[in-house]
Amino acid sequence: MKNHIEKRAKMGINTKLIFTDSPLTQKRKTTERNFNEEIKIISKDTNIHLDFVITPYKLVMFQLHEPLIALVIENQSMITAQKEIFELLWTTTE
Repeated sequence: MKNHIEKRAKMGINTKLIFTDSPLTQKRKTTERNFNEEIKIISKDTNIHLDFVITPYKLVMFQLHEPLIALVIENQSMITAQKEIFELLWTTTE
C-alpha cells in the first residue's frame, strides 16, 4: 500500500480521502500533505466496512473483511451518484 501512495504522489495525483477514526488514521493525517492527500475523518462508530475508489470511468468497491470481494462498476449514472454522495459527505465533515 505504501508504494502505491508514493507512486500516486510522484505522479502529482491529488486525492480526497475519508477515513473512520483510528490511531492509523490519525497517523496518516499527519503525512497527508507529503502525498498530495486531503483527509477527513468520520466517527469510529460509523459502520462502513467498504473502501470506495471513484474515478471518472469506474467505481470500485472493496469489502474490508473476509470474504474479500471487489466490485467494479462502469455505469456512468452509478459513478456520478456515488461521487455526489462522497462530495456531500466531504462537505459536511470537518
